[in-house]
Amino acid sequence: MQRSLLWIPVLIGAYFLAFAWRGLVSGFFPDDMINMYGSWERSPTTLLKDLVLFWHNNYRPLGALIYRPLYEWFGMNPLPFRIAAFLLLFLNLWIAYRVAKLLSAATGVAVLATLIFAYQPYLSDMYVSTATIYDLECFACYWGAVWVYARGAGSWRRIALVTILYWLALNAKEMAVTLPGILFAYDIAFKRRPNWRALLPLGAMAASFAIGKVILMRQDAIVAPFIPHVTGERLHSALKHYSSLLLYMPAERSWAGYLVVAFVVLVIWRTTKPYVRFAAVAFLLIPIPVLFIDQRSLYVYYLPLFAWGLVWAGLVDNRRPVAVALMALIVFLNVRHVKIASEWIKEDSWKAPRMISELDKLRPARRILITNDSIPPDDWILLLAARLSRHDLELQVWRVAQMGQPQETDWDVKADFRDWQLRDIVWLKR
Repeated sequence: MQRSLLWIPVLIGAYFLAFAWRGLVSGFFPDDMINMYGSWERSPTTLLKDLVLFWHNNYRPLGALIYRPLYEWFGMNPLPFRIAAFLLLFLNLWIAYRVAKLLSAATGVAVLATLIFAYQPYLSDMYVSTATIYDLECFACYWGAVWVYARGAGSWRRIALVTILYWLALNAKEMAVTLPGILFAYDIAFKRRPNWRALLPLGAMAASFAIGKVILMRQDAIVAPFIPHVTGERLHSALKHYSSLLLYMPAERSWAGYLVVAFVVLVIWRTTKPYVRFAAVAFLLIPIPVLFIDQRSLYVYYLPLFAWGLVWAGLVDNRRPVAVALMALIVFLNVRHVKIASEWIKEDSWKAPRMISELDKLRPARRILITNDSIPPDDWILLLAARLSRHDLELQVWRVAQMGQPQETDWDVKADFRDWQLRDIVWLKR
């Protein structure tokens, strides 16, 4: 990189860290216990099989490539996981800048688009929770594939690279299924002949992925919240929910969804800039898979948020005062909303560390009877955390509230676990 352009990564990185640095030292969240355990209990052969059979009902196996080795090397120390997450966050900022620069051929547009994408307080999960590692991996592979395709996927080498990136993206997050449509939209927006040698294999992968996932998910009650239900009511509710957060409104507004969609459609209709039209279409199409499932927080918009930033950056291109005013407004909104958007962290961030700390009190017991607890009956997090903290797949934790009174009496210790704290510990064996 030329010395005169070094200000770009410094500016973007400093801006991002100014808001998100606390996430580098955050701990584990309850979802991390599930994700880490799922990657640890599977053999390397099974993990490889999950990656190859990407259309099966495997839980995002690409994430296991981070969870598994980091757990084996560092155990329950959250810092290495957070470093890995931040390395991916920075990688994605670089990819976003490169894609925006390639599409717009304008450094100013690329910088502004990347800054808008870099931080949004209602995506706080992305900055503090390792459980969003799947979204981070998916972004890198998804937009990396767009970058390779846009540079010209005429050769078989480039087609193969796009295909590999798409395969990895599918193994990271279900939203990646939209990529073939996005690449086709790119060709149309830039008036380029579609590269069917690349698009047809990707389309076949997307179809097999979608069909396989939907069929297999309907047979698994555990993933019921991820099963799409295509109804107008659900679409309206999702657009209202996500658009309100996108517009910095924690209290949902019914008109927010209509406003965002109408704005983006108007941009598609009126703009003369191919990259703005492409970004607007991408923003509408990419989140479709999450619009018909149970609602999450805005972190599920991490993938299309870059397209949203590129739309705005393109609209204010060559209008420096307007661009500065827009960025100043975004900074103001970020500062104003960072505490509101992070309230959930106070409620969830202490649970997994507290659980691990409490379970350490029961060492060296390997057969643990929990006579009473305040954890939902269908939640296995106590067992998973206990086994992970001991690195012992055979450790037994029997919860009466979950499994009823046990027939066995050969327990090492019994205790209550109410309000995330051990109580009434009775040692039966030492």
